[in-house]
Amino acid sequence: MLASVVELGSMDAAKELVKLDLGITVVAPWVAQKELAEGSLVALPLGRRELTREWGILHLQGKNLSWAEESLVSLCRAAADDLQLSLKPPRAPGDSAAASPAAFEGPARLK
Repeated sequence: MLASVVELGSMDAAKELVKLDLGITVVAPWVAQKELAEGSLVALPLGRRELTREWGILHLQGKNLSWAEESLVSLCRAAADDLQLSLKPPRAPGDSAAASPAAFEGPARLK
């Protein structure tokens, strides 16, 4: 049984508490990439199934997006594609499990 639970709004704060031996945390691999590479933190597997996180971009229904808003959408899509490529093992051509680009209104599923 857990003696106490702390919810933090900062991943950096959570990592620092772990480094101070004040507990453990669950984060996406990219959040602790530097610490894992330098060996200051280690990752433990949570099981055979991957955890997923969904992200989405919200906008007012029926609104035409400005150039700046369209630019932000493009940057977010590029970042999501980069994350999918860096976090997923290479897949064979024609593999049906390969990620497809997310629709604008729908969430991007990152594994």
